[in-house]
Amino acid sequence: MSGTRTDVATLLARQAEVLGHLDALSQRQGELLECDDTAGLAEVIEERGALIEHALALADEITRALAGAGGVLTPEQRERSAGLEAMARAIAERDAEHRACMERRRDELAAEIAGLSVTRRAAGAYGGGAAPGAGARYKDEQA
Repeated sequence: MSGTRTDVATLLARQAEVLGHLDALSQRQGELLECDDTAGLAEVIEERGALIEHALALADEITRALAGAGGVLTPEQRERSAGLEAMARAIAERDAEHRACMERRRDELAAEIAGLSVTRRAAGAYGGGAAPGAGARYKDEQA
């Protein structure tokens, strides 16, 4: 049973590393949102996706290791597990705020694009859309 406890402790330590990196990337994501760096934001989101998959795989491993240990954690492991749960909740809350911000920006951009379309149509209706010399030209001549 000592080997299983060590496995659980090792898995919790690895999960702490992954969640720590995920937390740092979540904070970086917020900074990139503030400065409107879409290229950097895309890179961070891609990197976070891989980390999230890794964290979920580790959670499954921890669950299996706990089952092998009879579901019993040492006091240190319980404390570490509670800390990891709190970190995961904080990341999820921050991500929800980021998602809401990105959705607002998406909606603002859609409204701006729609406004440009209306402006273009209005300009076209008043002749502002045709380039000089592009339309038909009539010339009155006497024969």
